[in-house]
Amino acid sequence: VAGFITFGCNIPLFTFAYDPKDIKPIKFPGRKLSPALKAKARWLNFFDSDDVLAYPLKPICQAYRKVVDRDIEINVGGIFANWNPAAHTRYWTDRDFVKPVGRFINTLL
Repeated sequence: VAGFITFGCNIPLFTFAYDPKDIKPIKFPGRKLSPALKAKARWLNFFDSDDVLAYPLKPICQAYRKVVDRDIEINVGGIFANWNPAAHTRYWTDRDFVKPVGRFINTLL
């Protein structure tokens, strides 16, 4: 895996009951990547602060800080959803998400 995109991610909700030293993210990037592709590998996490299920990942623990390249706060949902929990359903259709993800995928091609 050379590109990992999470959005509206609720992983932090499942870690509150654990000691941070016991929390382990997936192994990223993939071990069998070529050196050129490994240099481009990124884990990007997009979240909207109005989305009650979405959180940044890097603050979870040191292990997440090492593998997640960026937590990117965006504003999704347009005028009717960008200020409330309906934002959680709007990532796929919002330019603040789609455009940077498309650009990232293009760097891997």
